[in-house]
Amino acid sequence: MVKAHIERPSDRVPPTPADRIRLFLASVDQYEAMSNAFPLPHKISYMNSEPSVRWTAIFHAMLLRKYLMRSDELYLRKVADAVEACAIGAPLGLDVMLLNFRDDVDYFRDVGGGWRQQLPEGGQATVSDMILEDLYGGLMHGDYGRWQRTHPDSSMASAIMWEWSCDVSRLVVFLRDQLRGRIDRSEIEMSDPEAAV
Repeated sequence: MVKAHIERPSDRVPPTPADRIRLFLASVDQYEAMSNAFPLPHKISYMNSEPSVRWTAIFHAMLLRKYLMRSDELYLRKVADAVEACAIGAPLGLDVMLLNFRDDVDYFRDVGGGWRQQLPEGGQATVSDMILEDLYGGLMHGDYGRWQRTHPDSSMASAIMWEWSCDVSRLVVFLRDQLRGRIDRSEIEMSDPEAAV
């Protein structure tokens, strides 16, 4: 008999900034392995996307959403904070890179690349808002209100999902590559301080 794992709130949060970085690096490696098996096309038509393109983009978006969800432990700003906490001294250019990266995350998450959609009940939604509405409305969960606000069968929705997935993927891979280079140059401390005690 397999005993069920009961999640505790402390199980979700990486215990140290270095653990958050390790979790991030492992998750990006897994994402990249999936991406190699199910690559996003390099370009698509906004007016005529095939179902395989739509479902590939949805699959990517499902795995990438965690990096832009403020409540997730791999929210890119939390990972950037962990990098800052693990920096050894003041590595050349790290502060500027993290500042620019955080601005990019905020712009993409909160402004959505400048594109906005008028909502039927009033107000506006960014691309990120609409992607999350689509994912949580009926693709991953069953949220009736969110489902009503989406148009998942339109070719434009497929194209927006594809573009969003490409953009988030670039942000994630950029941070992963920056991290790996700085870890290799011993600019980021990754040892467990409690293990040395």
